[in-house]
Amino acid sequence: MKTKDLIFAILASTLLMISLDTFSQGWSVGARFGGDFASLSNFSKEKSSMDQIYPNTDYTRKIHPGFQGGFFGAYLFNKFIGIQAEMIFDSKGETVTYNRKNAEGETGKITNNGTINYFTIPILFKGCAAIGKFFSIYGILGPYVGIGLGGRGKITGNGEDKTRSVVFTSETGTDDNVHAQRIDVGLTIGVEPGFKAGPGIILLDLRYNYGFTDVQNPGDHKGDNYYPRCNRSFGISAGYVYAFGKK
Repeated sequence: MKTKDLIFAILASTLLMISLDTFSQGWSVGARFGGDFASLSNFSKEKSSMDQIYPNTDYTRKIHPGFQGGFFGAYLFNKFIGIQAEMIFDSKGETVTYNRKNAEGETGKITNNGTINYFTIPILFKGCAAIGKFFSIYGILGPYVGIGLGGRGKITGNGEDKTRSVVFTSETGTDDNVHAQRIDVGLTIGVEPGFKAGPGIILLDLRYNYGFTDVQNPGDHKGDNYYPRCNRSFGISAGYVYAFGKK
């Protein structure tokens, strides 16, 4: 499926949810906030490429921590199945540290930290199971579209301390900025344990986001050694859901 077709499907699903009778049983709204722990795909290829350029380099990746949070609305068609649309701000990227040995045998440790902030719209199918009166568990699965808002790249260590802005472009870059693609499309899968509290439910949201879109700028990465790098992230957040309408 093309990116524009997937975006259209998500927007159409969102309008469908908004058009549902909000005073019907099964409608709920909520908010959640937490952390996003991200990386990019194909690190082994990145490392292999760097090993050829810098053969005396120890090149390692660390999980990139970020923030995620926002609002969502859900509609349960019955007590087992529903659909959920979200408007989420999240930060993704990658943190790489490498020790490079020069001709004199000296090693310099450098950390390259890249972050892109997204406005993300997931449309999730939701399965529900109640366990007793106060505990429920939900499974979520569906596509998302992320729209890049901005970001930065930061290089520190070995006498360097440089910050670069993220620029969204498909053209070959000639400046010192970080060039990236604005749109991120992928799949979300997760679970949401819920505990009844007052008029609503406290949720713990655990999810994995699998990106399909190469977030690099293809204008800067051409040739036989080109490979896509897509977002991968694990999110954990807590939220509160309030259900209203007919009981």
